[in-house]
Amino acid sequence: MTSSVIERTVTTATEAPSTPLLFVVWIETNCGEGPEPDWEMDWALGSGRELEPLPLALDHAAECRAAGYPTLIMLPGQTPRADGLFTNPAY
Repeated sequence: MTSSVIERTVTTATEAPSTPLLFVVWIETNCGEGPEPDWEMDWALGSGRELEPLPLALDHAAECRAAGYPTLIMLPGQTPRADGLFTNPAY
């Protein structure tokens, strides 16, 4: 009987991905009062962009909820709007 040893490189699961996932905070501007929801992307306060890492998106959503807006956190390219649009066409 013979045996062989296979050498393998050690990899760790703790390595962070090279590019972090970014998220979009959506707010429902009718606050549940209108006939149907009107979701809009809420730009990150002071950042000048709508994409933010998850910890910042969670803080941002918490501030919006504290101001009375229902919020959702979604990946870019996803929309909660029933019409599938990313902005309200009335604006």
